[in-house]
Amino acid sequence: MVTVLEIPKHLRSGANTVTTLGSGAKFCAGCDTVKPLAEFHKNRRRPDGKCSRCKACYRLIYATKRQEIADQKRRYHATARYRLARKPAARRYRAKNRDKAFARNAVSRAIKAGTLIRMPCEVCGEPKTEAHHDDYSKLLDVRWLCFEHHLAVHGKRPMNLRGSHAAETRPLGPPLRDDG
Repeated sequence: MVTVLEIPKHLRSGANTVTTLGSGAKFCAGCDTVKPLAEFHKNRRRPDGKCSRCKACYRLIYATKRQEIADQKRRYHATARYRLARKPAARRYRAKNRDKAFARNAVSRAIKAGTLIRMPCEVCGEPKTEAHHDDYSKLLDVRWLCFEHHLAVHGKRPMNLRGSHAAETRPLGPPLRDDG
């Protein structure tokens, strides 16, 4: 195995350097060490097909960037500029969907007051559920669905996704009514 000291300094840094050593090792530009090729992510744009930094270096970079982005978002969401930008959009949505907003608020108030009790998902039994209105004029007539099945009812996601959602117990759609 080749050590770092055996690699000329001009090959250890820079974007356009040949950094693959032999057939199974590569020099990492982040931590200045030689590591096996399995320690590098694939990158089709690079001549050797691998990233210039090892997976461990990228994990550190992404961890710090993730925190920076989260901090920027948190600071922006705390500003008056964000709140002012959100108000017109929220107002437009409520004006356009008055019945939906009124029904959602009625369900929220009923849950807080204890007159409506959150039930498990009627399809899979998941305890964490959302209220689904088949008819917004019937304010407290809701179906309790988990996030996955709620999206499926609205046609925004296929039904069989993963885990407990693979085996469906009944088709989703408006509740069946017995007219007989």
